[in-house]
Amino acid sequence: MCTAAGLASDNNKFFNTLEDRGFIITQSIKKLKKDSKEWALSQDGWRILGHLNKIYNLDDIRNNEELYKNHKETIFYKESEYETKSVKQSLIITFSFKYEIYHKNIRKKQVDRAFKMIKDGTKIEKKKNQNDCVRFIKALHATEDGEIAKKTTYEIDQDIINEESKYDGFYGVTTNLIDETTQVTRVMNGRWQIEQSFRIMKDVFDSGTVHLSKKDRTTAHFLVCFMALFIYRLLEKKLDYKYTVNQIVSCLREMTLRELKGDGYIPNYTRTDLTDDLHRVFGLDTDKEIQSYKKMKKIFKLTRTG
Repeated sequence: MCTAAGLASDNNKFFNTLEDRGFIITQSIKKLKKDSKEWALSQDGWRILGHLNKIYNLDDIRNNEELYKNHKETIFYKESEYETKSVKQSLIITFSFKYEIYHKNIRKKQVDRAFKMIKDGTKIEKKKNQNDCVRFIKALHATEDGEIAKKTTYEIDQDIINEESKYDGFYGVTTNLIDETTQVTRVMNGRWQIEQSFRIMKDVFDSGTVHLSKKDRTTAHFLVCFMALFIYRLLEKKLDYKYTVNQIVSCLREMTLRELKGDGYIPNYTRTDLTDDLHRVFGLDTDKEIQSYKKMKKIFKLTRTG
């Protein structure tokens, strides 16, 4: 059984040890006991599958440009015994620099939304859930002199940002699949990629914005969203994971051409490192001063034939 932390009770875990069953259950690192949390978040003591005799320090990698580049996609892990009164299990923590960037990008967008709410004077209400951007807003009810303020003011709570940043890139599970670390870490890696894909589908490709009643149209809507996700994942890989989904999608939306009747097409976008990489990877060249009709026909042909 592979599940989120909502089913992490001791009774559920024990049930899933019976009759040769196994479990991999998400473990909130924030809710670990102090010693376990310090061990999980320590920058030292990390291993890579297939290199069990070598211990890595995340700060050493983070501060070395070449090492960081080589290990941006690496899944690091550490494990320890984590027994409860009824279940013998392992606690496995993984870390990924790519996952760290993913977390930071999500939080940045949430903080930006929170800042905009303050700037626009939006009414600040109680947060609806743990991911609500309102959690980053701090209410001030006193003046600098300590007097009771007649008016409440708001600002971004940097302490909350700093606290959440500690967990960027980390992921934890408990499991009774002892000595099957390779299998467990692969499952864990897949879980956060699935989580990321759902978020991309919802936030970038509007999969959740469905105002359709007929089944075939709803199916078509999600098919387009899944195709967009597939194309993005392909682009992400071909571009060596150098860019975020928002950078890639925004760039593609801006890469338009304008027709000059009788002459051809000219670019409507600004050349960047990302547009250069897109041209390099796909053998295109649309950022010249003018593209002839003949050249554009060749590009259209490439898009149809792959």
